[in-house]
Amino acid sequence: RQITAYSPTLMDVLEFLHTQLHLSYSALSCVISIDNVPVGQHPPVCHFVKGAFERKPPSRKYYAIWDVRQVLNFLKTMSPNSSLSLMELSLELFMLLALVSIQRRQTLLQLNIYLKKSDEEFVFILSRHVKKSPPNYSFPPVIIPRYTLDTDICSYVCLEDYIERTNSLRHDDVLLISTIKPHGAIGSHTLARWIKTVLQLAGVDIDMFKPHSTRHAASTAAYQASVSLDEVL
Repeated sequence: RQITAYSPTLMDVLEFLHTQLHLSYSALSCVISIDNVPVGQHPPVCHFVKGAFERKPPSRKYYAIWDVRQVLNFLKTMSPNSSLSLMELSLELFMLLALVSIQRRQTLLQLNIYLKKSDEEFVFILSRHVKKSPPNYSFPPVIIPRYTLDTDICSYVCLEDYIERTNSLRHDDVLLISTIKPHGAIGSHTLARWIKTVLQLAGVDIDMFKPHSTRHAASTAAYQASVSLDEVL
């Protein structure tokens, strides 16, 4: 259409945003000005974007969430840990860590064996920044408490057994390792795939709920159990 990329007309910008609003609004604001006004601050553009937002506001990812008890009941069937293969023990641990810590996959992958252990809990201190953490922000420790009411689904016991089982296989300080040689650190896609496997085995609809839904499910369960909002966050 012979449009000059860095100096389009106002109508060119509006026509383009009509089809590419979700991809391009912020990018255009950085490089294009109209009448010496950044495109993101230009009144007609602002009115257009506001109207588009009101016509189609962002929708929630989930309107419902799976019941944590459904997954925990499945994990109980895997007990005792001594009878599990390394793959089965890994599946159990990764799901319990995701539910108990309510952390992102990126955070779980940073856990290492240089931890503090007491009779009541494991405490992991993260040495690197995690997603969305601002500069000079000290990320709070990840705490895995002992659950004495049911040791079959106790993340502390499962973690203890996992560390003992993988001690001779581990080549560095990373906690979560692959189940096959050379037993290196797993990546985000592997962790997501294994959490998805547990969800599927537990009967959760994996077409609707993805691996990251564990944070939503766990925080919802904690809130419903009257855990304080500060603790959930």
